[in-house]
Amino acid sequence: MRTDRIAVALCVLGLAAVAPAGARGESAEWCESQWEAATSDPGDGLLPTYEALLARWQQYAGKCAGTVVYEARLAFLHALNDEPEKARAVLKTIPPRASGYAHLVEAASLQTEMAEIFASKGDRRQRLERLEVKYVAFVRRYPDWPQGYVLLGGMQTSLDHHAEAIKTLMAGLNHVPKENRLAPNLWSLYRHLTISYAESGDYRSAIRAGDITYALKPGVTSDVQFMLSAAKAYAGNGDFDSAKKTLAAIALKVPQVKDAPGFLAAQAFVNAKMAETPAKP
Repeated sequence: MRTDRIAVALCVLGLAAVAPAGARGESAEWCESQWEAATSDPGDGLLPTYEALLARWQQYAGKCAGTVVYEARLAFLHALNDEPEKARAVLKTIPPRASGYAHLVEAASLQTEMAEIFASKGDRRQRLERLEVKYVAFVRRYPDWPQGYVLLGGMQTSLDHHAEAIKTLMAGLNHVPKENRLAPNLWSLYRHLTISYAESGDYRSAIRAGDITYALKPGVTSDVQFMLSAAKAYAGNGDFDSAKKTLAAIALKVPQVKDAPGFLAAQAFVNAKMAETPAKP
């Protein structure tokens, strides 16, 4: 099981709702529309870091504070930045049942709980599996919100629940309009699919998902789990040159990975697949 940070893409798709105005009279709908601007690609396929996005979003405090949308998104970003205490403090300022954006508040609360788990010591698996159950219930309550599927699918991938992850992520993708399914903010959906397909032995699908992930976010080549799964997918598909290059690339970017069990297992997998293939005459 992977218990490091779970990559999260910040989907801009939302549920229609009627919500209060902010401190300066801006509506919650307007503030939610600014989320798309804040999370947009600044150029060259470089999506903003969570830290940069937090700074961007805080600039809307003057117009959007008090809309619930602002506070829910702010808490979510604090959680992504490994600041669960700040996230909890923000969540406490939100009145119960204050708006039609309850799904954003619940997502922020769940993400904060995840940040608290990762900040804790000891075995996290039991706590993450209990949180997974909460995410399943959350997705059932808000089945039309694609981001919920991405969050749940990412957790399932991290817990090695790969069959469930693939089902969840594909359901989420089916809730995205076809013309938006290659939007940059969906990069982590394809990242999770790459890993779960590779670990499930569907190497062709893993390679396709991996190609999309890289096209949407070139920086994913620094993601150890993604690269190890990509190497296994290449090897499983008989492309040993790409498999070896992928392992070499991540070892160069993250030197300490060379002694990690996951890297050694991926290396052994590639070597085993190579040994199974008859030498060309």
